[in-house]
Amino acid sequence: MEVQPLKPPADQGRQSTARPLPRTFIRGAVFFSLLLVAVVTAVVVHVVHGGREDAGAWSGPVDDALTRGVRGVALNDVATMLGEARVTRAVLVPLPVVARGGQIRVRAELASAARICHSWPDLLWVASPGYLTGQDGSGWSQIDAVKAVTAQGTWACIGPVVLRAADELTGPTTPSGIVTCNVDGTAVLKWFRFAGTRHVPVFIRWDVVGDKAALPRLERLLSDFKDVTFIVMHMGFGNPEQISEILGSHSNVYVTTSKRLWPGQRLRDGRLAAQQGPSLLDDRGVLRPVWRSVLIQYYDRVLFATDTSTPQAWSAYDAAIRDGRHFLGQFPHNVAQAIAWQNAERVFASEHSTR
Repeated sequence: MEVQPLKPPADQGRQSTARPLPRTFIRGAVFFSLLLVAVVTAVVVHVVHGGREDAGAWSGPVDDALTRGVRGVALNDVATMLGEARVTRAVLVPLPVVARGGQIRVRAELASAARICHSWPDLLWVASPGYLTGQDGSGWSQIDAVKAVTAQGTWACIGPVVLRAADELTGPTTPSGIVTCNVDGTAVLKWFRFAGTRHVPVFIRWDVVGDKAALPRLERLLSDFKDVTFIVMHMGFGNPEQISEILGSHSNVYVTTSKRLWPGQRLRDGRLAAQQGPSLLDDRGVLRPVWRSVLIQYYDRVLFATDTSTPQAWSAYDAAIRDGRHFLGQFPHNVAQAIAWQNAERVFASEHSTR
């Protein structure tokens, strides 16, 4: 029996007329595929670092507990940037007018700044500038003017009062790398007694780096003025253990998250920078577990803040708020809303407390 060869199906028996893909086309397809992967990866990294909102970001209200007027940024522009960033309300420290001898002019400038800021009563809480000059605060000349205006209910808070501040990379340089003021000086004591009687919260700059005695001295100040609500800026650049000690021992203290979100050197002096506590987020944008436990424990005394102390900070303000929303989105809802706005509303006595 003769075996007949199998016939291929009709469509397989025809010779294909399709030309093979050119090698240049294949290379191009591979190139664009790799490019697409790179773009997607870059977008993911951009999201993590606050370039745009990610799915887990906090979408609720946000108050910024510390912004500043700076030269070159008009107040109208400040109001616009706050709106574009969807910030509900912000503390604004007006730009002080510096007079001869480095002292800050008083009544007229402060009253003028207050009038301008109060053009947006539902957007801004106005802070009185509270800088101290001189080792004992003797160069500080505005307390009487601040008293007069505060008595009229003009200011929501006072500060920042600079008592111990390490030089920052974006700020001026001092010979010692850190500016200190004697907290036992007459002007300092006079100031805090006044703040206590008026029940006005006070921002203080007290960095705990550079001296083992810095933290005990801060705690003595906080204990001596228990009737004053202190807001420690930038968490004093301290570590989680130090911040836990401060908040656990002093119920009259709040801390701000300003300048603490991302890794990176903030202080100019390398020795002092090496002593500052870790950032709240790691380089992947993930909340560090050691900070998470502290902030959840004391969530009712943590204030979200940016501290826009330079024109560059204002130009990057929208991204800074996105960073904040990414940070806040890593907490339970009740903790996030407390840090985002509820604590600020309570501290600065706003009437806008239901949202």
